[in-house]
Order: sequence, then C-alpha cells, then structure tokens
Amino acid sequence: MNKHGLYSKAAQIIRSLPQERGTAEQMVAAAKNMKLGLKELELQNAGPLPTGKVTREQLAKHFEDNLPGIGITQYGENPRYTTNEEDKRRSELLARDQLSPEEEVEYNRLSQRHKSRPEAETSSYSEDDDYFDTADTNYEDYTIPGGKNYRERLLRLERPAGKPAQYYEVHTSHPDHAAFGQYETLDEAQLAADEFYDRHNGDYNTTTVKRRNPDTGSYRSSHWSDHPNVLAHIRMSDRMVGEDREDVQPIAEKISDYFDTGVRNLGSYAADKAADDGIITPEEAASFSRLMNFRLSKHFSRPGIGKKLLHVEELQSDWGQEGRDKGFSDPENPHEIFNTKTGEVLSRHPTHAEVWDAYRAIPEDQAENIDYRISKGPPKAPYVQNTQHWTDLALKNVLREAALGNYDGVVFTPGQAQADRYGLEKQVSRLQLIRDPAKNTFGTLHAWGTDGRKSFSEDVTDENHLGSLIGKEVAQKLLSAPRHEADPNFGQPAGAYAHHLDGEDLKVGGGGMKGYYDNIVPKSVMALAKQHDPNIKPGEPIDLKSDDGDYQGFHLPMTDKLKNSVLDKGFPAMRRGGAV
Repeated sequence: MNKHGLYSKAAQIIRSLPQERGTAEQMVAAAKNMKLGLKELELQNAGPLPTGKVTREQLAKHFEDNLPGIGITQYGENPRYTTNEEDKRRSELLARDQLSPEEEVEYNRLSQRHKSRPEAETSSYSEDDDYFDTADTNYEDYTIPGGKNYRERLLRLERPAGKPAQYYEVHTSHPDHAAFGQYETLDEAQLAADEFYDRHNGDYNTTTVKRRNPDTGSYRSSHWSDHPNVLAHIRMSDRMVGEDREDVQPIAEKISDYFDTGVRNLGSYAADKAADDGIITPEEAASFSRLMNFRLSKHFSRPGIGKKLLHVEELQSDWGQEGRDKGFSDPENPHEIFNTKTGEVLSRHPTHAEVWDAYRAIPEDQAENIDYRISKGPPKAPYVQNTQHWTDLALKNVLREAALGNYDGVVFTPGQAQADRYGLEKQVSRLQLIRDPAKNTFGTLHAWGTDGRKSFSEDVTDENHLGSLIGKEVAQKLLSAPRHEADPNFGQPAGAYAHHLDGEDLKVGGGGMKGYYDNIVPKSVMALAKQHDPNIKPGEPIDLKSDDGDYQGFHLPMTDKLKNSVLDKGFPAMRRGGAV
C-alpha cells in the first residue's frame, strides 16, 4: 500500500499464484484462467511485461512499480489528523520494546494518521514565527455556508521514476529532416537548431519544440494552471451537525444551574469543572466549550455530542471533462485529419509532413469538409479517459481523508445545489446562435455577460460542439427557441436566422449535475465503502442551507469498521468501485 492508501491488485493476484517461476505471459494467463480478478486496465497501464523467465515476486514488483504516480497539492486549511493525546499514545507505543498484535495495529493506524497529513501550498513565510502561511484558496465563494477548514485538493499525475519530465526536438522545413534529436534542455536543442541552420546556409527554417514524455501527460487545466497534470480535484470542508445553539441549550442550562449564574457569566473552565463533577458528560463539555468559544477548555478539541462530517463540495476532473468534449490526443501522433462539420477525427499522424501527404492524397470528390490540424484534445492518461475511473480515484481519497481525520461521516453537496451554484444565468445575460444556410458551418454562438457587454463569439461545428460550450440542456433549449430573421443592422447576412435565450430562459434543471451528484457519486462511494464494511447503509440526509436554497446532501456514515479497514487495507489503485 502506498502513501495514498492505494495498492496494486495485479501484484496481489500474482503473489497468490501457485507457480513460482515462469514467463510473465504464462503467469498472467494463469491468473486470467483462475478468474482471480486481474483487470485489463492495470495490465495496459503497466506497459510491456518483463521478458524471459521471472519469479512471482519480480512480476508483482513490476506491477507495483508501474502504478500511476499520484501527487497531492492542497490549498487552504490543513487540519491535523491526530489530537495531542493520540500523539502521546503513539510516542508511548513507539518507546516500548515489544507490542502485542492489538497494540501493533493501533500503532500502525496512529502512525498513518500522524504522518499522512498532506503538505499544503504556502504563499508567504513569517520569519518571526518561523511559519509558512497556507496559500489562499481559489473557489471558496462556491461553497455552502457553515463549514470550517475549507481546502482544495488536487490529485496530480507524477512521472514514473527515472523518466524525463520532458525533452526537446528540433523541427525544420527540410524535406528529409522534419524533426530530429531528443535534447534534455532547451539550450541544447537551440544549439543543434542553429548548427543545422548554419550547415544548410540558412536555406531551411528551424524551430525548437518542447514535448513532454507521453507517460506524464502534459495537461494544464484553466482552473489550476499553476500545476500540470491534475487528474481530479476535490473541494471540501469540515461541518458539525448536532452542535447548534438549540442542541447545546439544555447543556448550558445544566451548567448555569450548577453554578447558579447566567450563561454569560460562565468562565472558560466552567465546562471542565461541571464535567469533572459529573454534572455533564465530557462530550457535552466539548460541544458547550466550542459553542461558547472557550478555547482554554481541555475539552475544546475533543469529540462532542455532534457529528463531525467531511463535507465534499465538489468532485471534478477538468482533464477528463475536456477529453470527453474534444477527444483525447495521441502524443505520438499529434497531427490529425478531421471532418469540419462533425468534428470526427479520420486519421492521426506523427509529423506535419505525413499529415500533409495524407491530406493531399484525399480524392477531390471526398475532400469537402475535410481539413487537418494539431489535435485540440488533451493527452491520454490513466484515470481521466473514463468518468467512473477519476470519480473512484477522488472518492478513494475522500474515504481515506475521512478515515485519517476520524470523521463521523461524509456528506456530499447535491446536484440541485451544484446546478444553482453554476447556473449559466449567473454568468451570461443573453445567448444567440446565428445560422446562415449559405455558410458551411452549423452556426455562430454569441454570448453577452451580466454587464450587458458581448463576451464571447465562436463558430460551432455541430450540436455536440454547442453542448460542450454551454451545456447540453441549454443547447437543446436554445435550438428549440423561436427563429428570428437576422438583422442586417447588426452585420447579420440576409437569409440568416437566429435563436436566442435571455434572462430567466437561461435557467435549466441541471440534469447533468443531478445525474452525477445524486446518482453516480452516491452509488460509487457506497460501492467503495462496501469493500470494507459490507453492512454499511446510507445515513439520514444532512440539511444544508445556503443563499440559493435549502438542500439535503447524501450522507455516508463512517463506521469504525469502515475507517479501520480503509487504514489497514487501502484500495486497489486501478479497480472500479462498481459499475454505475
């Protein structure tokens, strides 16, 4: 199990085989014949199998070494996973010469919780306090009020050990030297380009082009441009339920009666004294001290009568979303011939020279609506090519976070809240699609911002392209809107017509958001949780109040069995939680 609680299922299966030694192909075939659950996805990701005779352990190690490397970047708060008492207990166990089996399990769990806290991004350093301030979050405005310790976590694809992050090629206009060389630095590539230019007396142009190793991806999201290769991001916070003023009022009355004074006159140690004297429970003391902000109370950071929930505000993969909309590119064949009307990619090629030759070879009677380009889609990478895969990756991290932080449960922002949060009507005031039968395009989309200014114009190739820009529901609504004759006063050609949506008409039901957050996410997280606690059931929905409305979020209770099993066993890295 790696530091993120993920392990290779393939390695586990290979180690269980009766065959001690053989070729990798023989062992893989044996595992498949025995139907031990070897996943094709992990076989593909592990790359070429070792050649010749290998041992079980060597082949298992091959799969472990080739698991996708995952890195974590976190903005915002970085709460501790362990209390001072738990840290003391861990130190006490560490100092012992021998531990019982039960104590060893306890020590391993405490060690994970002590060491697994991710490093938060830092923005500034205070020399006086010898302390790094955590970097500001980017999207805290898109949250439901009432949470604490808000943070944004990025799950990044890291390059395999020993492989270069990138290399540089020299590209030329010479017919026999379209591209040559793989240089570690830009300076080396530039020097080779200059020498080539001088050697040919300046007859052929040269350029240096940076290309990243295909194994690393090379994708940057518009939302997280500071970090490459973000597979998925999670926005989350801590939320207490059952510790509202209404819940704590009876406790306050007990303490007030005991000291024969008003609640406002109670001091920081009132809860401690009342708990020591048996008037209230330690849990009641914790909840009361937090509500009153009595930070000096010894119970302040201890469990109270309420439940501490990990609130997942959002799960998303910009990489996966963009690949789904545009198609994934092949780093080895970045040039493609495509249909300009449908966007369909007809063929892919490694160099400009080869795509140009293929384009010129298309018969003239078949060349209408055919063109060539460098692929606009993001590169292929593990997890992002399937929504279920990146969802499971993010949810495995969520469940591990909930286990490490000893949360009582996890609650998810529902689809309607997401739809209300990101509604198109909050970003634009008008959409217009102009369609001209005389033009060889599907139409031209224009958008006006909420300030009334035109903010966007783009030619649209088809209905799918339109849906990728404004959402499928809005696209269908726009195309169903009444037709209006084009207005020549606004530069619109005669014979063209337009569809438009304004104001309230831009609102839609958020079907995509609801389908994902109300169906896919609950089913996926339950499937993952049942791997550790088969008897687990969804909890009562959690009330979430916001300016947009009152919602109920899906609630997964974190049972002790679930938390302990997640820490002890982890999750298979390349295995789905369940078909959804």
